[in-house]
Amino acid sequence: MISHIKNAYSKAVEKIKYMTFSTRYKQNLSFINYPEQVIINTIDKCNLACIFCPLGQKMYKPTIETMDFSTFQIVFNKILFVKWIGFFNWGEPFLNPHLFDMIWLAKKNHKHTVVHSNFSLQRNSLFFNKIIFSELDELNISCNGASQKSYEKYHINGNFKLVVSNMKKLRNLQKKYKKESPKIIWKFLVHRYNEHELVYAQHLAKSLDIELKFDFFRLGEDLPDMHRKFGNLKNKIKQWLPRKNIDFIHQVYRKNKLYPLFDKPCPFLFSMFIINTDGSIFPCCYVSEPSTAFGNLITDSFNKMWNNHMYQYSRSIFKNNNYRSPKVYTICEKCKNYTKL
Repeated sequence: MISHIKNAYSKAVEKIKYMTFSTRYKQNLSFINYPEQVIINTIDKCNLACIFCPLGQKMYKPTIETMDFSTFQIVFNKILFVKWIGFFNWGEPFLNPHLFDMIWLAKKNHKHTVVHSNFSLQRNSLFFNKIIFSELDELNISCNGASQKSYEKYHINGNFKLVVSNMKKLRNLQKKYKKESPKIIWKFLVHRYNEHELVYAQHLAKSLDIELKFDFFRLGEDLPDMHRKFGNLKNKIKQWLPRKNIDFIHQVYRKNKLYPLFDKPCPFLFSMFIINTDGSIFPCCYVSEPSTAFGNLITDSFNKMWNNHMYQYSRSIFKNNNYRSPKVYTICEKCKNYTKL
């Protein structure tokens, strides 16, 4: 699911409505205004083993597999200023038995809520009714293919027919109860093994009456603590990227020089944060190793964490401001995704 998540992060950052990234970027290192978007990883467990997912490929050991509701309440009460909450990251959100309670609490406090799921789950009718009446705003379904053969190339252990059946059940229930939410989006990342199915996928989405979004397929080169474990980039490009639909080859693979991937400063350090299952804070969507955490909301206040030395030093890598406090190592030093000074 990681490619979908990264694309969602990038687009979410671009949609900040209340304070632009450029404004935050100009602020003093010692105090950056609070962000309005957060990703909460409620579970580090998944039913699939997707190719470029560190969790699916068992590349790290979670500190705590599942966030319980009491932990969620503690961290949620410290971030009431956020307006947008994504319930996803590395694991499958619907495997957390407390997810609907978490969504309910967020909606009670007027937050915009989003879930990303592989939706390859055997569930009864109660499950689909809970989705409909949870007031969840958006459900993104990660499904890279329009047949079992193409789908399972990336989504190992997944069942394409089950995903389609679940989308159909959910959409039919929406019509039955005249509910518009959640907005259902089928996210389809285009690679070599599914690029011939784009037209069929469009017809299928139309028959299901759901939105279909094609997007770029990524190869794990942007994961600073994991990318070397995914193998040689040239081999991955040859094996995975589209051959006919070259418009779906991301620009980072068309440059003469791969790094930095993006010709701009890192936006995540200024505009968004990620909460892990144990309450720890990650600086961005690209890291997964527990040792890369910048703090923990169970023990610290958000203000203390958001403007601590790890954040200040990491932001100084991308700004002209002088950082005068003791240097502290962070994963941002190792990251090659964004342009540094």
